Amino acid sequence: MAETKEQLRTELAAVLEANSGRLKLSIQEELQRPKRNEDRFEYRFEIDPFSFRISSCSSEETFLPDDWLIEALGDCWFDCADELGINWDALIADELFPWFSETWRNASSNLQSGRAFLFFHGYHARQFNLGSQTWCPLGDF
Repeated sequence: MAETKEQLRTELAAVLEANSGRLKLSIQEELQRPKRNEDRFEYRFEIDPFSFRISSCSSEETFLPDDWLIEALGDCWFDCADELGINWDALIADELFPWFSETWRNASSNLQSGRAFLFFHGYHARQFNLGSQTWCPLGDF
């Protein structure tokens, strides 16, 4: 069982890394789909804030299914975070958004992929710009 925030972060990073290949394949498939208004097309991806399912807003394809992260980390990880007084939602967001962005960049490096954003569905007022790896208001695009 993890005893520090850094140990929790390390365990989380390992789970994310273990899922990088699967995410990269989903992103590459998404990039091959036809797009409306291709010259102004923006990719939008959403994370369910309760199950951590990641999906595309335009195609509605699921990249990573419900509870993939919860099952991979296990109840002990969340219990330990609670016992240590760590906001595990914030810790997950701190790691998950940059990880998705880096995987996005690796998957789309040879393509003109356009602007792309990731956000928590219906829960937060900000979105993560995958190109610049910065947060911006949800309506600011």
